[in-house]
Amino acid sequence: MSPTNDPRPDIATDPLMAMTYALSWTTRQRLLVKIGDGATTVRELADALRLPLSTVRDNLRALESVQLVTKSPEGATVGYRQTDVVSTITTDTEIVIRVEPPGRGSLEITYPPTWLYE
Repeated sequence: MSPTNDPRPDIATDPLMAMTYALSWTTRQRLLVKIGDGATTVRELADALRLPLSTVRDNLRALESVQLVTKSPEGATVGYRQTDVVSTITTDTEIVIRVEPPGRGSLEITYPPTWLYE
């Protein structure tokens, strides 16, 4: 099949596919959950997930590029927030990441609560 006849959506033009691709890394999923739980700065996220600052920065940049998070100045630091298209729900029995870009369907990822710290 030639590339012009490829039926797969292009991640460069399909927001849901781009978001799905960005979320194929568990580090990015874990960052979204932590941001949803209230950790907002690179330092807070790195400490909470026991990751190097550079890893957190790189993955936040990827999440920002597909509009899953936004950054905003908070004094001398920068805070990160989930955008309106993403929500995370943490309960005693599960962690759910839901992505719903306007007019493009949705994606839902569910894990047991212990997954966040594995």
